[in-house]
Amino acid sequence: MFGSENRIVEVKGNYDFKTGQSVNVLMEQSMGYTALLYGYLLPFVILLSTLIIMIAAGFSELTAGVSSLVILAPYYMMVYFFRKRINEKFIFKIKA
Repeated sequence: MFGSENRIVEVKGNYDFKTGQSVNVLMEQSMGYTALLYGYLLPFVILLSTLIIMIAAGFSELTAGVSSLVILAPYYMMVYFFRKRINEKFIFKIKA
């Protein structure tokens, strides 16, 4: 999922591993779907809905397009402010 780059992931629990040791970090498939929902699907639905509503209301395509992009700023700000609560939903495990 991450490729070959090094990543820092916080894993709760007591594990007996040494620094630099290669491990596999696991998460449940349902958590992957949740990340997909927050990261891609909800923003897409918000953007598309705003675009359709603005065009149906008679605004120009430029205004509707810009508004659709601008409306994502509050969404991502909410995700940022609630990141600790969202992070608690994602639980990682280590396998040697």
